[in-house]
Amino acid sequence: MSLSVIIPYNNAALYLELCLSSLLKGRENFDEVIVVSNGNVIHPSPPSQYESLVRILRYDEPLGYGEAINRGVAEARGKYLVFCDADTFFPQPNWIARHQALRQDYPNIGISSSKLINYRTDRILDFGIGRTRFNNFHPYRDALTSDPRVQQSRRVQMACSAAMMIEKALFQKLGGFDPALRYYYQDVDLSLRVKDEGLQIWVVADAIGYHRGHASSIVRAPFQTDERTYITLKHAGLFEVDYPKYLSESLRPYRAHLAKGPFGLVNLSTITDNDEVLAVISDSIELKHLAKWTPKVRDLEFIALTDVVDTKVLRYPHPLLILVDRFSSVEQNGLWHSARDTTADFVIDRNANAFRFDEITGFSSRLREAR
Repeated sequence: MSLSVIIPYNNAALYLELCLSSLLKGRENFDEVIVVSNGNVIHPSPPSQYESLVRILRYDEPLGYGEAINRGVAEARGKYLVFCDADTFFPQPNWIARHQALRQDYPNIGISSSKLINYRTDRILDFGIGRTRFNNFHPYRDALTSDPRVQQSRRVQMACSAAMMIEKALFQKLGGFDPALRYYYQDVDLSLRVKDEGLQIWVVADAIGYHRGHASSIVRAPFQTDERTYITLKHAGLFEVDYPKYLSESLRPYRAHLAKGPFGLVNLSTITDNDEVLAVISDSIELKHLAKWTPKVRDLEFIALTDVVDTKVLRYPHPLLILVDRFSSVEQNGLWHSARDTTADFVIDRNANAFRFDEITGFSSRLREAR
C-alpha cells in the first residue's frame, strides 16, 4: 500500500520537529512525507538524513488548513493519504499499520482516524465527533485512556483530521477539503461527504497520537460562528443527532446508582437544550431543579463549586445531578468534597460523559499512579 503523509505547517517549529521525529521512527509504513509550509517567515528544511523521504512545499502566504492539505495532496504520489497536524506526536512506530489493518477488516471504510490524547493532561482529546441538536461534541473527551469505552475501534459519524487516513482517489473525487472552510470544521465537512458516498468513518483504538491543537499562530476564533453556520446549512440533511446514544452508553453502568434519587439538578453548563440530556435519564430518576449558573465561556477548565452555588445546594439532603460542559472542570474541588457528602452525587457533561462525582475527584491520583 503506497502512502503519503501530508503535514500542514504554520509557525510551530518545536512541534513539527517532534512530529517528524515520531513519524520517522515508523518510516517503513509510508513512502513520503510532504510538509506544506505556509505563512512562515522561515521555512523548515527536511532532516538531513531523510532528505529523500521528506519534501517541503513552501508558500509565503498563509493558505489555511484545508487548502494547505489540498496542495500537498496535489503533489502526493501515494495511493493512500495520511493527514497529520504539525503538533501531533506518535508514541507507536506502527500506528499507521494499525489503520491499514482495520481497513482490511472493514473494506467499506472511507476515513479512519487515530485516538488522540491531550498533550497536557494525558487524557482523551478526540475519539470521534458527534452531534447534538445544536452543535458538534467530542465523545469521551477528558476520559482516562483506560476508560472501557475507548478500548475498541468503532464506527462514528465524524472524525478529527489531525491524524486521518483516506484513499487519495476518494479525496480527489470529493474535491478535497472545502476551501470555504478556512479555519474550522474541515474534517466534519469531509466526514459528512464521505458518509454521503455510502462509506464509513472509524476511529482506531490502538493507533494513538498526542495532539496539542491550535499550535498555529493564525487568529481563528472570530470566524468560528460564520463557519459553523456555513457547514450547518451545507449539511443540514446529513447530520445525525447521536448525543442520546453516547449518553445512554455512558450511563449504562450507573443505572442502579441513579435509582438512589431524588436528585437535585444543578446546571453549570452551556448546554442549549437540557431536555436533550434529561430525556435520556427521565425514565429512571426523579429530578428537582435546584440551581443554575451559566459560564460566560464554553468549556471552562475549572469551576469552583463553592463560588457558583449557594448553601441550599451544599446542604441539599439528597444526591446532586450536576450538568457541566466538561466533567473534569469539577475535579479539583477539595473544599466542596470536604464540606458535603458527595458519595451519591453524579456529573454529566456536554460530551456525553457521565461519572459519579467521587470517581472524578479520584482521576488525578489514578493518573499519577499509572505514570
